[in-house]
Amino acid sequence: MGRHLIDQPKARTDALRLRQFLQVQRAQLPARASLALQRRMRKSEGSARTREYLRILRGSLT
Repeated sequence: MGRHLIDQPKARTDALRLRQFLQVQRAQLPARASLALQRRMRKSEGSARTREYLRILRGSLT
């Protein structure tokens, strides 16, 4: 006697579960645009001051 139609093992695909997992992971991470802004160099007075100190240390007074 065979199994009932409902009792048959279901072909399981992990694609849906993987997609949902990735959505949760991406929601927890900061946006790419935000990360790009954090990495961007900022021009400030400190960088100009550092440049002048380095110029003086190298011996170029002009």
